[in-house]
Amino acid sequence: MPTVFVVIVNYHAPRLTARAVASLRPCQSAQLEIVVVDNESSSGSLERLKSECQGCAVLPTDGNCGFGGGNNVGIRYALSHGAEWVLLLNNDTEVRPDFLAPLLKAAEDGKTIAAPKILYADNPDRVWYGGGHVDFSRGGFYHETDESRSSEGRYVTFASGCCMLCPADLLRTLGGMDEDYFLYYEDAAFCLKAANAGYRIRYVPESVVLHKVSATTGAASKLTAYYGTRNRLMLLSRFSFPRRAFAYVLATRALRLLLSLSAWHAVPGVVDWLRGRMGCRAGLPSAHFPVVVNGVFVGRQGSGLERFAVETLRALDGMVRPGQFLLLVPCSADVSELPAFRNIEVVRYGRFRGGLWEQVGLARYARRHGRKVLSLTNTVPLRHADYACVHDVFYVTHAKEFRRTLKGILSMAWHRLHYRAIARRSSVVLTVSEYSAGQISQVLGVPQSRIAVLGNGWEHMRRIESDESVFGEFPLLVRGEYLFALGNRAPYKNMDWILAAAAAHPETVWAVTGSPLRTSGFKDRPLPNVVYTGRLPDGKMKALLENCRMLVHPSMDEGFGIPPLEALSVGRPILVARAACLPEIYGDAAYWIERPMDRDGRLDLQGCREFKSREADQVLAGNTWEKVARKLLEAIA
Repeated sequence: MPTVFVVIVNYHAPRLTARAVASLRPCQSAQLEIVVVDNESSSGSLERLKSECQGCAVLPTDGNCGFGGGNNVGIRYALSHGAEWVLLLNNDTEVRPDFLAPLLKAAEDGKTIAAPKILYADNPDRVWYGGGHVDFSRGGFYHETDESRSSEGRYVTFASGCCMLCPADLLRTLGGMDEDYFLYYEDAAFCLKAANAGYRIRYVPESVVLHKVSATTGAASKLTAYYGTRNRLMLLSRFSFPRRAFAYVLATRALRLLLSLSAWHAVPGVVDWLRGRMGCRAGLPSAHFPVVVNGVFVGRQGSGLERFAVETLRALDGMVRPGQFLLLVPCSADVSELPAFRNIEVVRYGRFRGGLWEQVGLARYARRHGRKVLSLTNTVPLRHADYACVHDVFYVTHAKEFRRTLKGILSMAWHRLHYRAIARRSSVVLTVSEYSAGQISQVLGVPQSRIAVLGNGWEHMRRIESDESVFGEFPLLVRGEYLFALGNRAPYKNMDWILAAAAAHPETVWAVTGSPLRTSGFKDRPLPNVVYTGRLPDGKMKALLENCRMLVHPSMDEGFGIPPLEALSVGRPILVARAACLPEIYGDAAYWIERPMDRDGRLDLQGCREFKSREADQVLAGNTWEKVARKLLEAIA
């Protein structure tokens, strides 16, 4: 059985890399030795890779070596350990168990590079690479994507660096990939050098690999404009392409300059090619950073969405380097409540506020600077929905509730427009629970491969100072004696259950905090044992939470349901509806409302008093802002 070393380069995406490695495990066609190169190790990626890729050689690098340099680290290791074959494989791929045998058969003469059929992971009926060819007249390197052509095995002139099987003798002859390119066109140069050395490239459609590339990738960034231009010209000159190829490349770049401001970074690419400057260019980011964070939430009245955004960025700030993320906010936004970020720059831009700023100011900034946009609070700039966090899809699943008023109808239409943009344009859709991920996939048609679940956190409760003056305002509330609930006017929050339970148990005092409860009947049928406090500041809310007998959360639908997590963080037990995402998150940490739709008011008060959570610590440990930020980094890397 032949020995095949698989080289996978990780760049700040250990989750993707671990999945690629896992897909290789069932392969029985060869003795596999997996080599993972952690390019520019940071943010605990090396430790995580060693944990999740057990049995693999995990090799760190001191800095960013680029695509070719990262692969060369793994190639050198493979050759020094007796490799017969080396498979270069992107970390954003997954292979089928039988993919390797056809490649080995095609390359068995030792003078052939074998390349598989590569499909879009989120649309396996669509071909990403079905063979490739070099266009010498235009200086281009193209993938075949036509289904009829891609089902035909044949010799080709270009193999994608996404996946190629190379004989070890070829790598010894060529010395690996050319590191002068740093990013883009290394695989093209490698194929041309291999051809000059007498090797051929065989496209093998029987071998199938899935590539997690977005089918709706956005416009070019600074990186693609600079490296794509410089490296393409460098390759043409090194391999003696005809003059008309240079003319074609320069003419197309000139046209792009007129159409996109980010394309102006092609100009230094041309200059550096003329001057012979190779490798990584100082002043350009080494990956698709900085990411611009959509700051539409800054200065808005605080809610769960705003808190999620602020706390995620607070945790993210401690994990990233300066220049990786930029928080863009309207010029008129009040930034006094933002954390004092050390590594995330806050930039004011644009005259408008709210949704108008998001669609005009933020969109203009992203377009002019060629940046990707990260939106954390359900809405996006419609043409720049690059990375979007969708907490729930209530505007679809609870449409009936929003049709009651004109404001609700307009809000529903607006948010559905955002849903559509996110489904079509986002390369990664972020959310907060597996339940929400399932709804996003089902309702919006987003493949699960494009969805990343982040979770939520509770550590903000440590920074809130408890304000016990609230007990002077509401003397009926005695510490340790009342049940506490946070609610709002949405019917799916199920506040009618609270009313029924309070009516059935007049001896028990209830404290209810939140926005006006239009649908619950609190105003129509006030009960003497229910204290409705209205909306409270965080300090008073925490005081009520810390001193309640139990938090009651009867909600029938949630994206995550953070109040029970906050209650656990201050040591209080929780009574929760067995519905939506709540069982997934709280498990044995909660006492359950088994029939939350019943209105008979039945409540086992004795069981509530005696209940002791068995998994509160595990729930808190599994849901932290640090973990949210780390998962976010992995998802968008």
